[in-house]
Amino acid sequence: MSTRLSKKAELSAMYGGADLMAIRMKEKLKRKARQGLSGGLDQENAWRVAQLLRVHVDRLTGHGGVSEPHQAIDVCNLAMMLWVQAGSPIKATHV
Repeated sequence: MSTRLSKKAELSAMYGGADLMAIRMKEKLKRKARQGLSGGLDQENAWRVAQLLRVHVDRLTGHGGVSEPHQAIDVCNLAMMLWVQAGSPIKATHV
């Protein structure tokens, strides 16, 4: 018996996951801003953001130990920061 989803069911699950992930990402960004963290979109911080992304990917995938699934939110937020820095159509004045 196959546990594989149909393409339609898989796409629906991915859309739902993306929606939920966006909510969790925004919650985490808001928490960090309240703690005083900022500068993730500053081009001069690109190297540091990329370095943090690698650290969180390692934690997410269990590299060198136990996998930490909650790291996925940080991975997504850090990737988003690099995407915006690289010239995505989203502007910092979007908010």
